[in-house]
Amino acid sequence: MYERRLPLIIWGDGGQARLADIRPPEKNQLGIWVTKILFQPTEELKEREGITEEDLTFENKGMWKEYEKDMVHWLDKSPRDAVLLILCSFKGEETVLTRLTKGLIELNRVRDEIENNLKVMVAGLLYELRMFMSERKDLIKMQKEVMEELKPPKEEKDEE
Repeated sequence: MYERRLPLIIWGDGGQARLADIRPPEKNQLGIWVTKILFQPTEELKEREGITEEDLTFENKGMWKEYEKDMVHWLDKSPRDAVLLILCSFKGEETVLTRLTKGLIELNRVRDEIENNLKVMVAGLLYELRMFMSERKDLIKMQKEVMEELKPPKEEKDEE
């Protein structure tokens, strides 16, 4: 039997803590979608970030912080080895991970824009092709009619 542990939190700047609670994303006062988390900081995190006992509000063990919804991702949700990744730093500042993510999001936006432009162009070309084919069919039909008119009349054979 395994011992159930609190999920691990890893911030983009390398900080770690144990997750005690996580709330569904909600809009804050500024209209930004955020995820609130309650965590128990490690001694290293307390020392590095200057977290004091007064900062620990939840039974003097944990503290609440909120991060933009897009910064919070589960790497593993298994009961034994769950890991929550927060792309930004503990203080919510940019990290290498947030810069990479923003770059990928921008590339994806540009790709979507190009794809939509190509779809519009293809639709226009298909319309023009249909028009051309329709005109070509009419032209062939007219050509056949003219050829029929230019043919000499067929002579009927006399029956003896």
